[in-house]
Formats: sequence, structure tokens, C-alpha cells
Amino acid sequence: MKKGSILTAIVFASMIFCAQTSLATTGFVDSPIWIIPSKPDDTDMVKLSAVFRNEEADSISGTIFFYDNETLLAQKAVTILPGDVRLVSTNFKITAGSHQFSATMSNAATLAGSGKLGVVVVAKATVSLPSQFVPKAVPITAQTGGDTVGGSEGLILDEIEKAQTSVLAVIPEPTKKAVAETATTIDSWRADNAQSFAKNRDKAQKAVDHKVPDTSKPSGTVLGGAKPAPIMKSDAGPMEYVKLVVFSALAFLFMYPAVFYFIAAFLIFIIIRFIFRRIARRGSGDQGHLAEH
Repeated sequence: MKKGSILTAIVFASMIFCAQTSLATTGFVDSPIWIIPSKPDDTDMVKLSAVFRNEEADSISGTIFFYDNETLLAQKAVTILPGDVRLVSTNFKITAGSHQFSATMSNAATLAGSGKLGVVVVAKATVSLPSQFVPKAVPITAQTGGDTVGGSEGLILDEIEKAQTSVLAVIPEPTKKAVAETATTIDSWRADNAQSFAKNRDKAQKAVDHKVPDTSKPSGTVLGGAKPAPIMKSDAGPMEYVKLVVFSALAFLFMYPAVFYFIAAFLIFIIIRFIFRRIARRGSGDQGHLAEH
């Protein structure tokens, strides 16, 4: 009798666990949404994909919506058979700026063999990717032998690429990997800061653009006794203008990789030169002191 009670309890617990697992697995699967390429550049064609699983006893019909922040990219009507999964994708051209992609299953319903629809409660109906920032591309026209600025830049970039290829050919693979990981970390830090500075810049711009009626100036009256439109003024304080200038400059500096790395290289050169001169002066001072003795 006791063994029968234990067996009944085990079977009952297993049924509950299976039911909970079935409910939990109907929806977007693990790692359910991704973009290709994972780190796109401005104007790249991007594929955004999501995978939805149906663990119900009947087919599921519904609509999957793809969003970029609050902008609707596409909507795809789907019907998924019992126990099946469905890959849904959309293609679009990405632009510079901050992006957060998401996918949502809406109007999900079971479609029984009799043709009747039933409401489905999807455990994981919305999924999203972490926010990422795409820097604006700087167009360069490469013209061999041209006299234009674009042609000169193209020739310079060609020479840089040749030199880079030659250097990489003699660097050991472990060193290459370490350098690549460091460069990726630095560039991710740059992109994250660019996004943060851009948000602060936009926030300061909104504060500066906010207008309130200027009560210090009488509006007077116009012909017919009608009241004219009130004179408006910005209610932003001096600090908001300072923030706007500072964050605009920082956003520009961090947003464009060429500008960021040029300034970084210049600062590193200044620091190294300063340290070298201090060491040289100290060496000259020590030699003079020894000469006196």
C-alpha cells in the first residue's frame, strides 16, 4: 500500500513536470533571435531571424512581428505544425545609429482538426537583442592616379592595407588573436560610449529646444482685440548649453572610428614624447652633477 502511494505520487509529479515543460517550450527557442552579420556597418544588408517552437497538440497560427526599437520592420504570418519549429527571417538595409531588434508572436491560436481556433498562452512571446550602435560610414572614393582628395585617400588606404598585410604575415597566430581581441574590446568600448554620448546630446538638445512663454515681454493686442501668439523663449539654463556642446563633441569623436583612433594615436604620441623628454632631462642633469664632482 505504501509502495503504491509512492508510485502514484511519482507518476503525478511526472505528469505535472511534463505539462509545465510543454507549456514552457511553446514559444521562441533558446538563443531565439539573431542578425547576420552580427556587427553590421552602415548601409549593410542585414538578415534578422527568429525561431518559434510549437509543443501543443494542435497546429499554431499567428503573426511574428520584427521591430527595430519602436519601428516595425516586417510581419510574417505563420502556421506551425504540432512538435515543429519555424524559422522566420526578414532582410533590410541597416543605417547608422542605435538599434535594438526584437521579435514578438501575436494572435497565437491553436488550429484543431475540426477547424476551431483556441487561444494559446505563449510562455516566451517576445525576445530581443541587446542594443547596439552602428557608426556612420565615411565615404571614400579611391581613384588610382587621380588628383582629387578622394583619389589621394584611396591610394593612402591601399598602401596602408599592403603594409598591414605584410606585417600580419610575420606575426604569430597567438599574438594576432590577442591583438584582435584587444582591438575588438576597445572598439566595443568606443561604440558603447558613442551611443551614451549621443543619448546625452539628444537629451540636452531637447532641453534647449523646449520653449515657454516669455512673460517678461508684453504681447499686446492686434486689430480686433484678438490676442497675438505669445512670445516664446527657451527655458534651458547655461548648463544645458554646456552639456549640448560637450556631448556633441564627444559623440562626434567616439562615433567616427577614423577620428577616434587618430586623436588617440596623437595623444599617445604626446604622452610618450613627454615621458621621453623628462627621462632625457633627468639624464642630462645627472651627468652635469657628476661632472661637477
